Amino acid sequence: MMEKIELIVFDIDGVLTDGCITVDADGNELKRINLKDVDAIFELHRRGVRLAAITGEDTRIVDWFEQRFPWEYFYRGNKEKLETLKRIEKDSGVSAKNIAYIGDGKYDVEPLRYAGKGFCPANAIDSARSAADVVLQKNGGEGCIWELIDYLDKKRPCVKALSKTPRWFGVGSAFAGFLVYKVIKVLVRRYQMKRFWKRLY
Repeated sequence: MMEKIELIVFDIDGVLTDGCITVDADGNELKRINLKDVDAIFELHRRGVRLAAITGEDTRIVDWFEQRFPWEYFYRGNKEKLETLKRIEKDSGVSAKNIAYIGDGKYDVEPLRYAGKGFCPANAIDSARSAADVVLQKNGGEGCIWELIDYLDKKRPCVKALSKTPRWFGVGSAFAGFLVYKVIKVLVRRYQMKRFWKRLY
């Protein structure tokens, strides 16, 4: 059985974004994110999974990512990702076997091999795909983080399996309990997104 994942380390561009840059009339760079990935990161945090990010970029967009998400460790302008991952391992006290890493580029290859479980989006470069334990079906910036959660839930729950339907006795009670569970889950997600957008603006 796969080891329990306690900490997940993210590359940003090409994982949380689609890797494309849009330049407006004033020369400002814009990148697109998927709200499913935003929701997925807060879901991991809610479960008690520790979060970290290592990005080779150092731009205003990176400022936004650093400020808007509940990272425990955040490294920017850093292309020595393996050494940084080892530093996170040491500082967090979490063994590499309990760390997952997700990345898509050449600077992610060594961290993908070092982490207990390496993931990459479907559109990662070939060397990253070869280094990863799991090549996800979705591209970066298109909901691949929810796919990562689904994979971990099937293999071994991330720290806490908080998304399990409660057990009730009897068919009628089971159905009622399931509906209550679904309503609570929707309300929690709406609350998380409301907080996210409030922080955004």
